[in-house]
Amino acid sequence: MQHIKIIEFYLFGLVLCLTNCAYTPNAIDEQLGRISQQVWYAPQTTLSILDSVRSCNKQEEYELYCEAMRAYSLFRQKPHKVSYDLQATAAKLEDMNCTLFAGQVYCALGNINEWEGYTYTAMQNLKKAESLLLTTNVPNEWLGVIYYKLGALSEEEMLNEVALDYYHNALHYLSQTELTLFLACVHRDIGRLSMCDSIREKHFNQAISYANALHDNSFVYELRLLQLEYSKNYDETDKIALYSALVNECRQFRYANRLVDWHIAHGHLDSAQIYLNHFAQDTLMFSWSKHRYSYLQSKLLLSLGKEQEAYAMLNDLYVREREELEKTGKTRAYAISKRYDLVLEQERNLKLIIAQQRSYLLIGVLLIGVLLLLVGFLIENSRRKASQHQVKSLNNELLLRRDSLRRVLLQKVELTQKMRWYRMKNNATNQLPEWINQFLSINLLENEEDFQTEFNQLYGNVLTVLKDSYPSLTQMDLLIISLHAVGLSISDICILLNLTKRTIWSRRLRIKKHLGLSNDDDLDSWIEQHLIIAIDK
Repeated sequence: MQHIKIIEFYLFGLVLCLTNCAYTPNAIDEQLGRISQQVWYAPQTTLSILDSVRSCNKQEEYELYCEAMRAYSLFRQKPHKVSYDLQATAAKLEDMNCTLFAGQVYCALGNINEWEGYTYTAMQNLKKAESLLLTTNVPNEWLGVIYYKLGALSEEEMLNEVALDYYHNALHYLSQTELTLFLACVHRDIGRLSMCDSIREKHFNQAISYANALHDNSFVYELRLLQLEYSKNYDETDKIALYSALVNECRQFRYANRLVDWHIAHGHLDSAQIYLNHFAQDTLMFSWSKHRYSYLQSKLLLSLGKEQEAYAMLNDLYVREREELEKTGKTRAYAISKRYDLVLEQERNLKLIIAQQRSYLLIGVLLIGVLLLLVGFLIENSRRKASQHQVKSLNNELLLRRDSLRRVLLQKVELTQKMRWYRMKNNATNQLPEWINQFLSINLLENEEDFQTEFNQLYGNVLTVLKDSYPSLTQMDLLIISLHAVGLSISDICILLNLTKRTIWSRRLRIKKHLGLSNDDDLDSWIEQHLIIAIDK
């Protein structure tokens, strides 16, 4: 009897193995098609599908594809540094003419690159995926996700028109799928970038509708907040109610910092402390959030009358921010082509000549008398006019040189924007010369100290005076102030220094703090009043 049971056990196992491997080619294709639907929402299910396909088909291309998508599914479960070489796998699949598999692996690689912060590498791999998948009968999900990611990356580079085109392409493909989360995000982002109020409202409402279908209250509240911020008239209490719901109901503690500010402003210090404690529970708190927490804590301490503790915390925050900035400072280069003469030296020489001529005239007056006095007066008058004309010419030359400096900087900004636009619109991004990629990844000032020296020469040594008056200003602070003084916009400065708008705005806030300005004061007006007008006087 025992032997019979053993035989039955092995027969059962054999049947089970045969059942698991009984996939026809059509069945395998059907299983692989499910990956397009599951990988974005259910990576664990995707892993099970990949295991079944790989066990029943030992062809090299299937094994390569399954291994690559396994690595990506694990990444989708929990983002991390992927050790598996997806780039080599994608290239090998492409060489094997497995276009569909190669395109999907390039898409997965682009998404990982985006998470890692490698913007241009992500763009390259996503554009590669696009060019491959457009030649296949690819499921709509992949192209929809590709165009959405390209839109997000373009928006990071401040190419909003290009981003909007990509978002519309994404919507075209995603509307034929059941990727509700991506559909909500696409409608949200089209709404943000739309200039027409009615179109913006339409897309925001559509995004909220998809979010409701997901039963994701946190996402719904975030979308309603965004809708309020873009509306012309809204009640501040509505925003506070949404923030409260996100924190208390959805446990989204990162929004607690907004409530801390509001309660401090309204004198609700106990409530402010509660929400500050909630903010500290944010497990995703990054550097900015940590600094924000310290600032809010110091603000609350100040409201409680604990001035010394508040000051000590602010000082510690300043030291930490300064150390971080020093670690992340950039000094890469692109040269300014011309140097300018020292105008101040020319003016000193002119004054010396005039003084000498006056001495000669005085001696002449003493020796010759009244006649030469008259002659001397005529000569002095003539020379004064000549001197004024020369000074005027020097001032005009100085203005021209200032304008030339600004035009050189704007030309570099315009060139960079055009190259970025060409790169985003060109499907063969990876075929661009390497020097273009290198050019787009650096800031455009060859040497920041040299630029500041040039600025000092053209603007009356104002940066030295400013540094002496406000010693806490860093070299980067002075650089940003000088670029504003030249007349560059915030967008131009972002492109010139290869920094994000958020970084520039954060830097401007710190500059205002160093200058003793409040958050409500206008930094541009201060620069105009204390630098440009003072120099011209």
